[in-house]
Amino acid sequence: PDMYLDEFQEQLWLQHGVIIGISTIWNTLTELGLSQKKLSKVAAECSATACTKFMHNIAEELPERLVFINKGRVDLRTTYRLNGWA
Repeated sequence: PDMYLDEFQEQLWLQHGVIIGISTIWNTLTELGLSQKKLSKVAAECSATACTKFMHNIAEELPERLVFINKGRVDLRTTYRLNGWA
């Protein structure tokens, strides 16, 4: 899974009780051959099965009965962080 360096640092502390600097984590990941990847802004709730079910159900409705409301949400972490380690 993708993870930010500060999240990796926190997990090292929580799971192993060790404090490691961000630069040390960066260097270690690079030495291990891991690289930075562009982060995607896919909704956490995104599900191909749910989308297919929705499309099937909505197709049975009359268009004049439909009302659309944008309840979209942005993961604030990805609005300013463009890269993550993978």
